[in-house]
Amino acid sequence: MLDANHCPGAALIHFRLPNGQCYLHTGDFRASKLMQSYPVLASQRINILYLDTTYCNPKYRFPSKEDVLEFVVGATRRYLNNHPKTIVVVGAYSIGKEHVYSAISKALGVS
Repeated sequence: MLDANHCPGAALIHFRLPNGQCYLHTGDFRASKLMQSYPVLASQRINILYLDTTYCNPKYRFPSKEDVLEFVVGATRRYLNNHPKTIVVVGAYSIGKEHVYSAISKALGVS
């Protein structure tokens, strides 16, 4: 199992059968350059790919998760600097709520 970079627990599942065939099932995932360096993916030919993703079309272009998190953390910090008593509410379904919450709380030193 490999990290799918989607939400906590999301995984790419790689199967190598006794006959040498390699299968990869993606489930929902968020592509990143780091995935290109996964040793099992870089060193073996994938014979069968089960690609299960909503946005597998070149017309969809999204910023990296890291860029999105950096933007959200920066915007939150700037707003809180001017309005320190603000309660922050995050609606982040499209990126994975846990990543956004964790990034903001870590950056602000809130547990």
